[in-house]
Amino acid sequence: MDKTIWDCLEKQTEGGTLLTSCGAELQELMRQIDIMVRNKKMEWESELIASQDSLAVRDQELSRARAVLDQKQQEIGVLKDQLESYESGQSSLASQYELQLNNLKSQLRNLKV
Repeated sequence: MDKTIWDCLEKQTEGGTLLTSCGAELQELMRQIDIMVRNKKMEWESELIASQDSLAVRDQELSRARAVLDQKQQEIGVLKDQLESYESGQSSLASQYELQLNNLKSQLRNLKV
């Protein structure tokens, strides 16, 4: 605050004079109020800065967590592909074994006959 409350009050009164009987007390009270307002403003500004810093840290943590999550999702995709490939290979292998088994059974029947 560049102007004090007292300065504003003086401008609003005629000729810049207040009641002289309590003018000094009023001026001191206004000075104390100005100090309290200035201190409260500084306190709020420091709280705001601390909150902004905390928010920035949390944003960084969130970004890191998202990056880790993306990486894990990619790993899951790769593992799913590997599992599908493995299962497909196992299924193909089982089919080949069944075919060989059927051929052997057929040959065994032919030998018995």
